[in-house]
Amino acid sequence: MTELLALAAQHIDSKINQELKERSVKVISELNTLSSELKNVNKLMIDAEGRTKELSKMPDFQSCVKEMQRIAYEAEDKVDNLISESTFLSFMGSKTLRGLIDRTRAIKGKLGELAEGSKIGAVSRERGSQVPQGHLPAKDDFVIGIDHQITQIVNLLTGKPDFNGGKLAMVGMGGSGKTTLARSVYNHRTVKAHFDHKVWVSVSQGWDTPIMLIDILKQIREQQRSFFARPSNDEELGNNPNKLVTRLKERLDKKVCLLVLDDVWDLQSLHNFIGLIQGDDFESRTYTIVITSRQTPLSKSNTAHTNWYVHGPQCLTDEDSWILLRKVASNPSKELSDDYRCMGIDLLRKCHGLPLAIVALGRQLKTKNSKREWQEVLLDIEGEAGIFIFAPVKKSVWLSYGELPYYLKPCFLYLGLSPEGTISAGKLIRMWIAEGFIDHLCHGQETLEVAGRRCLQGLIDHAMVQIVQKTYSGKVKTIQIHGIMRELALSKARELEFLTAASFEPRAVGETSRRAAIFRRYDFTFITCFILNYSPGRKSDILPANNSVVRSLSIFEQFEQSSNSSTPEICTNNVTQRFSELDNVFKMYKLLRVLDIFGIQTPAGTLPDEIKNLRHLTYLRIRSTNIRKLPHSIGELHCLITLDYRNVRSDAEIQVPNVLWKLNRLRHLYLPKEMSGTAVVLKLDTLKDLVTLWGVGGGTWLLQEMGKLYSTLSKLFIHRMSTMDQLNAVHSSPVMADNGCLDALALDWYGFEMSNLDALQAKQSLHKLRLKGKGPDRLHLQGIQFPAKLGKLELYYTQLERPETMALLGKLVLLKVLRLFKDSYVGCEWSCGKEAFPILEELKLASLPKLEKWVMEDGAMPCLKRLSIFCCTNLKRLPEGLKRVQSLERLEIGRMPSDFIRRLRKEDKQEKEGEDFHIIKHIPKVVYPPHYGEK
Repeated sequence: MTELLALAAQHIDSKINQELKERSVKVISELNTLSSELKNVNKLMIDAEGRTKELSKMPDFQSCVKEMQRIAYEAEDKVDNLISESTFLSFMGSKTLRGLIDRTRAIKGKLGELAEGSKIGAVSRERGSQVPQGHLPAKDDFVIGIDHQITQIVNLLTGKPDFNGGKLAMVGMGGSGKTTLARSVYNHRTVKAHFDHKVWVSVSQGWDTPIMLIDILKQIREQQRSFFARPSNDEELGNNPNKLVTRLKERLDKKVCLLVLDDVWDLQSLHNFIGLIQGDDFESRTYTIVITSRQTPLSKSNTAHTNWYVHGPQCLTDEDSWILLRKVASNPSKELSDDYRCMGIDLLRKCHGLPLAIVALGRQLKTKNSKREWQEVLLDIEGEAGIFIFAPVKKSVWLSYGELPYYLKPCFLYLGLSPEGTISAGKLIRMWIAEGFIDHLCHGQETLEVAGRRCLQGLIDHAMVQIVQKTYSGKVKTIQIHGIMRELALSKARELEFLTAASFEPRAVGETSRRAAIFRRYDFTFITCFILNYSPGRKSDILPANNSVVRSLSIFEQFEQSSNSSTPEICTNNVTQRFSELDNVFKMYKLLRVLDIFGIQTPAGTLPDEIKNLRHLTYLRIRSTNIRKLPHSIGELHCLITLDYRNVRSDAEIQVPNVLWKLNRLRHLYLPKEMSGTAVVLKLDTLKDLVTLWGVGGGTWLLQEMGKLYSTLSKLFIHRMSTMDQLNAVHSSPVMADNGCLDALALDWYGFEMSNLDALQAKQSLHKLRLKGKGPDRLHLQGIQFPAKLGKLELYYTQLERPETMALLGKLVLLKVLRLFKDSYVGCEWSCGKEAFPILEELKLASLPKLEKWVMEDGAMPCLKRLSIFCCTNLKRLPEGLKRVQSLERLEIGRMPSDFIRRLRKEDKQEKEGEDFHIIKHIPKVVYPPHYGEK
């Protein structure tokens, strides 16, 4: 609830500063008062959440919570409506504001009375009453699918006692098996032999330093006990931590101790505790510390003692999930047979590989002795009974949400709008910015995007989401959310009327939901009836009809396509008529801030002019549609921060009107690369906040407008340049100035040869470069040089051929990713010297038909992790030097001659190795997609 009040207050403050400055002094004063009162109540709510449970469970308190939820939403609605209201309506709105203020003050008074009447002091919440007693047993029969993790951690603890200062954190969501993994390592025979003492402390009952120290002393005393030892009473030292630590040091006498702290919540107390027991001797190896936690312990400084090695327990595979379920669900007298496997796999889909969920399900099935009863459980899981089956899991996961800072809670709930699978970090952050979640979190001169990434890292550190992929520079590129965690987001979001999502069957999503998402695979007729079945006076089958409610609308459509067409067929006049009513969405939801449309196909291929009604729109994504024409009225969306208009599926000319210059708050502009170079010249010289300009075409625009762009641009993609004059316009623009911020640049040209990269070479801020076009280096006797600080380089059709140029590439000391595609290199031999590519991690070679020989000297590419080779049909073999690159994790080979493949393969049946198998046998994963077999 507190997250809603904070958002409402922040929304009022931002609108006062941005769009309501011209309103009457009285209206502004009342808005400020309302914002202040919302913040006051928010503090009271937070204080109530910090008390024992009695107050928050009182019916009167719950009534106050529901009323404040309504007030928060009404306050947002009122301030948005004020922006477009006339003076008279603004005066009338003032009365509404006073009403909201009075209602808020009444709730504030009632909360004070409840707190006084309950006689409950404002004491800190004890974790012991909150933490579920649901850890997996550490018995051998429940330790499934984690053998490789156990081995990895045991080797780490016993083979490298000085790793990262001797601190290991097992971090994961509730129920992911952290304690089971830690207990298995703790009891491992190698660990027992390595450490003089082992101590296990459960801290989930709250952090009490003296009690923990006494517990540690007691365990060590029991391990040291002998017949001649004198009894010792550590309790006599009382609650003096310093005396207890002194006794502990005497007891250990510089021996090596493994200290496991299980279920840590308070990370600040953890850091203080470690500092206490280690003192100033941070290089001491007396303690090897292992913790399990739902949060990542962050370094507090640059000193070595604060660094942690972080391990995230992995979800179980389908096979391991079945093995675990089978063990838990089997009766002592009878083991579960394989006949239940198919039904078990269906049941396990709801567990998403989470061990605690599998155990909860197994315990439910343990008393079921027939397939019919298992079928009943399968039906129950989809209904209300599933809440009780997974109650321990949901309780555990709810605690993780409760531990989030208030400003991260809406960011987490927002994940419910995304379909299952991977989520683009950049897109998610831009949507957070559009919703107003980030504005108040910027520090100093920090950009909105940087603050957004900090919030994303916060969710990662709290184990609410997992990283799928990072960029070359270490930034998070894609994430995913566990299925059960996503269900939590949707459940809590529906409870708060924050958002709702729909799929599969038509069903109402709630009349008061603030955000809505619809995603699934449709046949063409069904989607038209499902989403856009609207006519004046008739409520939509799935979307709330109240036009003052919806703030975000996401529609993800994936159509079943005809085998003879790249787009769905429009079969009936009825379907055409229904799709022509896309403009009704713009009429219904006038307070939309975010509109995300993916995959929609319309008969006319245009966006309705009624989009001008969405005056509050800050994020507009029109992706993978056949919408080839944007209306002039799009220039009236003055709040727009992101416009993403890519991947247009149309053979007709794409038309973007010259009105984008009116969108003076625009930060991210993505245009379709399919847009004609002869289209209207887009003026963009008024966009002072623009940081991303992706997909603008060459031609007249470059000559007239490129020089007017601001140097604040950080990402730029220009395609279809056709003359050197256009290229020179890029080189001489403010974007390329030495004091510019350009980080990523992509250039695409044809009709001429780019033979001069001097302007790019001097661009010190450039870290990512993609070049696509002819750029032969025959005239450069010393080779073409690239910007010195590049971290990622992609080349297409550049036709480089001089060994000197390739040698200079190898001297790019910061280069981590190199991709050479489609005749980018046309030499017959490529030689990598012993110091070439010192930190390169990814190399991809594709469609280089002239490359015959590749040589690697010892020491070349020492950090290479991923190597891909596709369609280099004349390459005879891999270089011998590759076998000395021990960092390689993955080799992927595709569309290569059969002789090349044969030399690398090892026949399993005959154990016959190819001539070059010794080069790759150390690589953990080698992938052979379908390849040519002509040789």
